[in-house]
Amino acid sequence: RNARHYHVIARRFLRQSQNANLLAALYTQAAQGEGCFSCHNLHGRGGTVGPDLAREGSRGRSDAWLIGHFKDRRAYSPASVMPAFAGLSNSQLEALATFLQNQKAK
Repeated sequence: RNARHYHVIARRFLRQSQNANLLAALYTQAAQGEGCFSCHNLHGRGGTVGPDLAREGSRGRSDAWLIGHFKDRRAYSPASVMPAFAGLSNSQLEALATFLQNQKAK
């Protein structure tokens, strides 16, 4: 999948979240070839290597935990194979955490 594919997905979720920083974060990842949806599934789209993100907001993790995990996943989940989000700004990481906290599918 290419960056355009992830950009289309991000735009669809942007309409739901109304957060421009989320679009920037997801698009930046896609452009770098490290898109969330390469490994994670969200509402029927994406990979299956990582956990389904549609329920992330129901897992009881704080924003600080999520942001810490994005920056240094091994400190939070030693067995994780997720890449670090070194290219994202703090505001993009916060937007991504906010977006995930709102994912509470049943």
